[in-house]
Amino acid sequence: MKLRIRENTLRIRLTQSEIKNIEEGLEVSSYLLFPNNGKLSYRITSHNNPLTTLNYFENTIQIMLGELDRETLCDPSAVGVQNMHSTKGDDLSLLIEKDFNCLHPRDGEDQDTFPHPNNNIKDFS
Repeated sequence: MKLRIRENTLRIRLTQSEIKNIEEGLEVSSYLLFPNNGKLSYRITSHNNPLTTLNYFENTIQIMLGELDRETLCDPSAVGVQNMHSTKGDDLSLLIEKDFNCLHPRDGEDQDTFPHPNNNIKDFS
């Protein structure tokens, strides 16, 4: 699972195995360790509510994927899901996407990724 934070947008990319786990109702999680023994955890679990919820508690980003988003994300033709979450400031944009392999491969970046939809485009440079 890849996590990207930019301003008030949280973007998560999931591999094929992680999407399969979500489809089976399993939790997908990861973490980031800091030199001072700090730890940021992030996880996605499914729940039976139609809408996705997002919380931050005790250094953990918890995403509860709603039924509608889970169905969309597991659809082979879908790229991902996006929704907005209210905060005391600006709304937070949450994007959960399938992790596609790079058009210009990099070592270690394309393991268990989805085939890129534009991989048949020829580079004439």
